[in-house]
Amino acid sequence: ICHGFSTDAFVIILFLLISSIADKYTQYRAENYDAITRLPNLRMFEQSIVSNQYTAVAMWDFKNLQQFTEQVTYLIGERRIRDIAECIEFNKPIGSEVYRVDQHQFVVMSKKNNADFNMGLQQISDRLVEPFDLKGINQVSPAVICVCSIQRTSEQTKELVEQVKRVLTTDGLEYNRQIIHFDAAIHKKTLDEELVQGIYHSMVNDELFLVYQPKVNPMSDEVMSVEALVRWNHPKYGFISPATFIPILEKNDLIFDVTDWIIQQVCNQLVEWREKNTPVSKVSINIPGKYVTNPHLVDILMRMIKNCQLTTDQIELEITETSYVGNINEAMICLLYTSPSPRDVEESRM
Repeated sequence: ICHGFSTDAFVIILFLLISSIADKYTQYRAENYDAITRLPNLRMFEQSIVSNQYTAVAMWDFKNLQQFTEQVTYLIGERRIRDIAECIEFNKPIGSEVYRVDQHQFVVMSKKNNADFNMGLQQISDRLVEPFDLKGINQVSPAVICVCSIQRTSEQTKELVEQVKRVLTTDGLEYNRQIIHFDAAIHKKTLDEELVQGIYHSMVNDELFLVYQPKVNPMSDEVMSVEALVRWNHPKYGFISPATFIPILEKNDLIFDVTDWIIQQVCNQLVEWREKNTPVSKVSINIPGKYVTNPHLVDILMRMIKNCQLTTDQIELEITETSYVGNINEAMICLLYTSPSPRDVEESRM
């Protein structure tokens, strides 16, 4: 050891470095892997479906697993869970990944051939028929169902996961180790109907809500404005992607009412920020193209701006899809004739 470093000092520094690395690794494992099965957990699963594209997703749902583990000793319960995890891991489709996402749910995802994926799922199902031997006592295999969604066109992984969850919420499912494949003709109709029927309830009960995404100036890192993005935490389906519910609302002529609700929420939020001296000067709102030709849009904008004592430059409108505007000239004329006059603008400031 040179430069005045003693051997003891070097050993101490090396020990501290190794300890730090070991601590970080331990923390990483604790945060990202299930303690019982050592499989990647829900956190890792959510990261994977964002950063990777999978062609097939399957979820094994063990209906009575949690109830069983609560009725036996801790060690027997853990052993049962590990046996199930090992069964899925050992018989999984070639090249697929396994996650434990809940106390009674395991997910298998693959980027490989779909035929191999289906064969692997069937092999897992066949093995689950066999009873588990726990401390010399044969336990009947748990009530389980597997729901599978396979990419047919260009669905993103999140869409496949949502399709699987959609099937699991269907009434009358039989937990007899069957493998159910998502069928849009059967399962999507149910979702569409429930979302249409529940949209007004969701707006009133804060299940539909807004998040605000900052728009930052890349030169100064200053927040120039924020964009209002609508999200839906459905009581039955959980968080539903806007890519799923927006087209349903548009198809059923509900998107205008939701847009009005968004405008009201944004204006109320601007008032709250003003009272708290939060430095947000402008909010952009996504407007459906068809709504641009509707005079009601300007009416509700001006009414909310006046009621909340805002200024017109605090709200920015962005058309979500130009293709939705049937006639661009008609939209331009409508906006010209319904735009606020200088007097209206001045009154909105009062």
